[in-house]
Amino acid sequence: SIGICNAIVTPARGGPALKGGWATNILFFDYQHIPVPDANGNCVQTLRKQLKKRGVSSDVLSFRLTKGLPDEQPDACGTVYLESTWASARGLRPAEGTSFGRYVLHLPFAAAARIAHRLLSDAYTTPEKVFSWKACGRMKKKLERLCSQNRYDWVVAVSGPYCVHDIACCADLSQARLALYYFDPYSMHALFSPKNRENRMRQECKNLERADRAFASPEHREDWQTTALSHYIHKVRFVPYPNLAPDKGSPGPVPVPIAPGGVSLVYLGALHDRVRYPEPLFSLFGQMVALEPRLRLFVVGCKSGAEVGRQVRNAQQRLGEHLVCMDAVPFPQAMGLLQKADCAVNLGNCMKNQMPSKLLDYISAGKPILNLSYNRPCNTEPYIARYPWALHFYRDELEDAAGLRRAARKAVEFVLSHRGECLPWSEIQRHMQGFTAKDAAERFYAELGDV
Repeated sequence: SIGICNAIVTPARGGPALKGGWATNILFFDYQHIPVPDANGNCVQTLRKQLKKRGVSSDVLSFRLTKGLPDEQPDACGTVYLESTWASARGLRPAEGTSFGRYVLHLPFAAAARIAHRLLSDAYTTPEKVFSWKACGRMKKKLERLCSQNRYDWVVAVSGPYCVHDIACCADLSQARLALYYFDPYSMHALFSPKNRENRMRQECKNLERADRAFASPEHREDWQTTALSHYIHKVRFVPYPNLAPDKGSPGPVPVPIAPGGVSLVYLGALHDRVRYPEPLFSLFGQMVALEPRLRLFVVGCKSGAEVGRQVRNAQQRLGEHLVCMDAVPFPQAMGLLQKADCAVNLGNCMKNQMPSKLLDYISAGKPILNLSYNRPCNTEPYIARYPWALHFYRDELEDAAGLRRAARKAVEFVLSHRGECLPWSEIQRHMQGFTAKDAAERFYAELGDV
């Protein structure tokens, strides 16, 4: 680890400068970074590592969502700063490990925080933004203090949740320029209320007026071309997820035993109603097991929604010991399980403007990938088409019994032909040129320099 890096750095400190020939000091502002980053935090951390290799230090400001964490913590790229908001105390469910007595004492504070946050919010704040920016005064002051002390050239506010953009846009950044980074859409988010879309768009346009630059994933492009966001399309740059990189940290212990002699497939990630439904995978896998009884499918991640729950329960009854379902595990453990697996499974999203970032973790690991897509065309296609160890099926190919049997034969042959193998990073890099974390970091850095 290194200490706090407040000064603008030179290329000599971390390697050759990125394309663009200038060095900068960046503060990323995200939602969940330590002790365990969420999916967006993982992307931010991979981007920071790539920038550091080329002499650019960066810090992070994030929410303190776990009690007892220090205000600041140095890492290999700079410093991670944490700040709290009283609104995080409004949860009524007991935290893991909390005694009944402490939980009872907590309830009056949680109820008061819940009422106060509701008074500062509208009906859509919690499901669409998590926090009202009005309840995050400490975070806003911390952001302003860091900008004043460290004289950042850029503040990069990472959403979702969208409260991060709101806070950054109402703060005094001490002449730092502001970039709004979208890993998730806001106005056009398929899971947010259609009734509130006009209000979301109005707020988003107001924040884009304040921003100097915006970054979004390529699958957001149509939203920016066909809505009021088009007024700010000159500010946005479409950059692939910056987490296609070989360095994912040390893998953790495998959270579930994998029987020797078996053939394992693993799906990592959440299953939600209206986002990803597992039944096409379960139906295909059932046909695969009939052809190859050694197969086991591990489904690891949170599951929510009545329909997803029904599909999982029915599949467990049909598939028995061949299907292992688990709740979410820490990222290092997930990577440990992925490394031990013979094949990774990806499910494309139902919505067209969001793509599972886990697909790039699968590719980074060099694993063969069984990819099932809901939409035709699918927003995973630019990646799957380039990756040589991928077998791709559309949902409509699995809807009749004959198609399901044909797909199962191909899938079993595919999994067995790559069993125990990993594609070397040199090969991955060659095939995925333009989509690696290195490529994304270079594009990101160059676009900051062009403002």
